[in-house]
Amino acid sequence: MNSKPEINYIVKPQDGVVVCVIKNKNNGAKCSGVAKCHPEDIFNEELGKEVARRRAIIKYKKLILSDIRCILDNIKARKTSLCEEENYFLRRAEGIKESIGKLYTEIDNVIEMYSKPL
Repeated sequence: MNSKPEINYIVKPQDGVVVCVIKNKNNGAKCSGVAKCHPEDIFNEELGKEVARRRAIIKYKKLILSDIRCILDNIKARKTSLCEEENYFLRRAEGIKESIGKLYTEIDNVIEMYSKPL
């Protein structure tokens, strides 16, 4: 599950363009970076690939950080929900404990009342 992302390049020397596409094999997420050669410069495929790759990596890292934030928000929400549920059950248990205490008191009163000699 922890595999490296797939990196592919599209090179169009006639247009002076290199595109780098980074794809996550696990979740299908894709990011791309583009490098364009200035018309007055000489096209260099390797330099174009490096520039496009760096731009794609920046987008990919932002996407990963966004996913991590979303996961953390979901964990935080679930933790809050679990704490609320726990507090609810603790309050219910305390209420039941009080009710049982009252029942014991009533039982003791009834026993005391009926155990007195006539």
